[in-house]
Amino acid sequence: MSKTELRADEYRGRAAEATASAGAAILTNVRERHEAAAARWIDLALLNERHAGRRTGETKRRLILAALPGRDPCAV
Repeated sequence: MSKTELRADEYRGRAAEATASAGAAILTNVRERHEAAAARWIDLALLNERHAGRRTGETKRRLILAALPGRDPCAV
């Protein structure tokens, strides 16, 4: 596994952590902050995957973002 792929895996893990934190957050502004962080980590992972030559796309990003708690899948 290349360094870029390892980084992408790390970023996906951080996105999962941020998503879990968003789900556990009581305050709306804190939840939104964690959701925004998760979206950024996902973007970084996808960027690294593209760089590593993996096939990715906007569809994958939309599916991941739609899975975030409190998100309307139609609004992504």
